[in-house]
Amino acid sequence: MPILNSILIFFIIVGSIITIISFFIPNNQKVAQTNINDSEKLLSLDESLNKTVDDADNALENLNDMSKHIFNEFNDKYQEFLFLYQMLDDKKNEVATLYNRRVTYDDDGQEAKVPQTASEFASSNQNSNLKHVLPRYNEIITLTDKGMSVAEIAKNLGMGQGEVNFILQLGKKR
Repeated sequence: MPILNSILIFFIIVGSIITIISFFIPNNQKVAQTNINDSEKLLSLDESLNKTVDDADNALENLNDMSKHIFNEFNDKYQEFLFLYQMLDDKKNEVATLYNRRVTYDDDGQEAKVPQTASEFASSNQNSNLKHVLPRYNEIITLTDKGMSVAEIAKNLGMGQGEVNFILQLGKKR
């Protein structure tokens, strides 16, 4: 029995040593399984990353299309603005030309001189057709010559100060 005990002890010691060593030697099956899991995770991550990049590319393409649309709309509105501005400028020039070519007639049907300044207008013939254009203009000029302020003239004539100023400015432009 002592030999049997020795052999038994020997196998117990060898089994214990193998068990301890097995903890330190990696299991190839576990490593292979881990590598397969890591590969699957990497493939999944790669697919997810590719999908995200594709989504970002689509979003950039949509943004680019939208910015082109906005630019075209802005450009169209700008061209329309330039056209309207040119039309307005043409109309202004047309009105200025017509104003400079204006002709008035006196009571006899003869062509009358159109006063170009406020003093010419104020000293013009009282029977002139121009007094019908601005009926209170002579009154305003007379009160201005007397040294009254715009506010006083407006109060005396029952007009607004803006209207009085406007009429005086019209007289200065002529």
